[in-house]
Amino acid sequence: MTWSEEMQKPTISVALCTYNGTRFLQQQLDTIAAQTRQPLELVISDDRSTDGTIEMLEAFARTSSFPVRIHQNAQQLGSTRNFDQTIRLCRGEYIALSDQDDRWVPEKLARLGKLLDEDAGAGMAFSDASLIDDTSQPTGGLLWQSFRFPEQVRERFAHDPGAVLLERPVVTGATMLFRRSLLRHFKSIPTSWVHDGWITWMSVLWSKPLFTAQLLTEYRVHASQQLGVGEVSVMGRVAEMRHKQRATYANMASELEVLLAYVQQSPQLETREQWTAEIGRAASFFRMRAEAPTHPIPRLLFLVRHFAQYRNMSAPAWRMLSRDLLMGGAKQR
Repeated sequence: MTWSEEMQKPTISVALCTYNGTRFLQQQLDTIAAQTRQPLELVISDDRSTDGTIEMLEAFARTSSFPVRIHQNAQQLGSTRNFDQTIRLCRGEYIALSDQDDRWVPEKLARLGKLLDEDAGAGMAFSDASLIDDTSQPTGGLLWQSFRFPEQVRERFAHDPGAVLLERPVVTGATMLFRRSLLRHFKSIPTSWVHDGWITWMSVLWSKPLFTAQLLTEYRVHASQQLGVGEVSVMGRVAEMRHKQRATYANMASELEVLLAYVQQSPQLETREQWTAEIGRAASFFRMRAEAPTHPIPRLLFLVRHFAQYRNMSAPAWRMLSRDLLMGGAKQR
């Protein structure tokens, strides 16, 4: 490819949010600098760090081959509001979200960018990631394994991404590249949502998401991570879910109710009626699951009585019901 052809490609902004990230931040900055498809800019919003993060960013900016714009928040915003602010400061045609503690392979922006370059109807592209630990060593795990996103689910996602997302999230912002044009469809990310989940849904509603199984990010797993994916045993996951299930289902119901309101207030969305029905059905489904009794016999009777709602979802009904029955052993407080 000639230099002029390279220059004609859509530009990419990298949106990085930081907070007391000096331990791993330099590694991520170095991998952004090493991208084979260089970004137009690196846009950073720091959420009032106190550990030298700003000094590290300023040192990087002095030697960077691309512009680095650093915004320091007057007050702490938290992850979702900080990312919402950062992406709206970006000028590139594509925006890549960056956590402060991961690492990117050199071809990440090039490969995700190529997916969007070749499909004007796609609003977002994302990839799988390998997991690394606090010492930057591979754990042997993959991000999609943690998200339960195997090949058969990926095939469903390729044809009907919304149906999969109504069951569970499968995309994380650290692996995402999306078109800045998606921002015109919403004024701000609802605070009840995580930023990447909302952006994923905007891609589904207004365009389509693409994905690749290539490992383009090294996703760090460590105890201090705010929004991470830990590796636990099957029994450990069951025990944890018994305590968190009700809150998880209630949170999913609340998020979907916010999304439903957004769809209902978007008359220009051609598929509004379809999504109103599907999202409304899923919101009611998760609300029902959140309100299920915890004691085994009342729980069994309650869930069987609502079995029709399981059958209305795209995932196998008996599998979901069995999982909910299994998770019903938590003690009441």
